[in-house]
Amino acid sequence: MFAARLQGIICGFGWGYKPLAPDVYWLVRYAVEDDPSFEGEFETFEQFNQSIWDYYWANANAVFIATHQQTWVAMSGVHLEARKNNSTSTTLTGTARDHRGHGLAQAVKLLAINHAMQHDILELKTANDSRNTAMLAINQKLGFIAHGEFVWFERKI
Repeated sequence: MFAARLQGIICGFGWGYKPLAPDVYWLVRYAVEDDPSFEGEFETFEQFNQSIWDYYWANANAVFIATHQQTWVAMSGVHLEARKNNSTSTTLTGTARDHRGHGLAQAVKLLAINHAMQHDILELKTANDSRNTAMLAINQKLGFIAHGEFVWFERKI
């Protein structure tokens, strides 16, 4: 198990135990709901268990977490299973609301970047809403370079 101590919070992967799905659910849900581009309703806990939870557990070696008192408070990772020509993308990077502003998102994303490098990834892509200034700052600080702007068009019919 890889671990690094960050301000009293443990970050790591290869957890050695199957964390409780509710911990993951609430961390992912709040991170997604707080993204400026999110609209609508987040899936139920049952839907999450069927669609997303199995992914996190199956790819535990590429998902990095920060825990505090055995609760997930930050996460990030890389899609090693989707690599193509030594290129892949990051997974959701998010921090629990009451733990934001302490550098945890940057710390877990840096662990994910280092993990990608150890697996011969030469290009790592990430994306976030342009209104999410905190995540933009983290991505820029970690060396990601903006390549254009994504524009979403919608027409009501």
